[in-house]
Amino acid sequence: MAQIICPNDGWLFKYKNYVGAEPVIEDGVVVASILNNDDTVKFISDKIDEDYEAWIYREDLEGISISAENKVTQNIKVTSPPSFFDIFELYMEDCNGVIATYGLTDLRIGKENTIDLTALVRGEDFNDAYVTKIGYRIKGPKAQRSFTLKISELRLSFMENPLYCTPQEVMDMIMLVDNRGEPFVISDTTIPSYNTIAKRIVEAEAFIEANTREAYVERRVEKEICNADSAWPGTYGYYGILASSGQDYGAQSFFKGAPVKLTRSRIQPIDYTKGDLVEIRRYGSFWTTVPNGMIWQDETKGIVYIKSLFFQKDASIRITYRYGRGPIPGDIKRACLLKTAMLFVQTEWYIGKFPQSPEFMQMRENALNSWTWELKDILRNHSTSICVGGV
Repeated sequence: MAQIICPNDGWLFKYKNYVGAEPVIEDGVVVASILNNDDTVKFISDKIDEDYEAWIYREDLEGISISAENKVTQNIKVTSPPSFFDIFELYMEDCNGVIATYGLTDLRIGKENTIDLTALVRGEDFNDAYVTKIGYRIKGPKAQRSFTLKISELRLSFMENPLYCTPQEVMDMIMLVDNRGEPFVISDTTIPSYNTIAKRIVEAEAFIEANTREAYVERRVEKEICNADSAWPGTYGYYGILASSGQDYGAQSFFKGAPVKLTRSRIQPIDYTKGDLVEIRRYGSFWTTVPNGMIWQDETKGIVYIKSLFFQKDASIRITYRYGRGPIPGDIKRACLLKTAMLFVQTEWYIGKFPQSPEFMQMRENALNSWTWELKDILRNHSTSICVGGV
């Protein structure tokens, strides 16, 4: 899966105090301009000197989440190579204005190439989960001249990002060997490949989290839609909850606000600076943000209390939040290995690799049964039952 950054419209530039897409003219000379075409983006300056600095980027205020396993594929051409500048870099900026950069070399120009995001130099507290800008920064040319940057391609590739265990650990668990009888070492080019097993691990992680209602690493839910128990007119928003809902949430709910149960428990504190957001639907597609001081949460149970009037009951609340925390328990890692192995040994590739003798099939079934019961025992120990407003 990939997100196309270019070709795409909406590219901007920042030059001195100006941010936008309109040409900047100084002393009758166009010093900065941008052209958004169907297949390319061009940044053009008729004059750059030693103090010149510009940021050329595309912005997405809703944000994207990246990880070290993601890659950036780019194809750019320039009239002056990176070596001509003090700084010529690919950069990303998070919701708090912190940046991560990758310095480009002349070898990265004029052809399609891929950059691993492990190579990004991240600023302190850079938020990988909420990146709002991606583009290029140039600064300090060695001489005065004109300059053009042509971007033909810029895209983010979202590779699978297993967190609870690694593909190699799965191979070690099922004791797969290569043609020489040596332990199988997995890579991007082997069969099965790293990404093939990584996808199975991600499926296993989702299965575990759905059954335990917890995550053991920090994850994000975007714009989860929830219902209100009462609405105005007819009641007085959250004040009318005790009288209208038919449910007794206790006296504390009156002061905390209307309880909204999220699909996840063990949530992180709602923090707008980290991309979290609580919104109320006023009408149709019009949403308003609830002030941070009007929100309280029970992090363990995954309940957000909102002090607000609700103008409809169904689909009236939209919440972006983070949940889960580490470290990953050893038995959860074991559960992930078990579930991934179960998925893998049932693939056509695995079945076709081994003789289809009755003895082998029986051994495979015995292993699957053993893994299934062990997995059930682990998940049972981590299962929780949450009661809204309960003790």
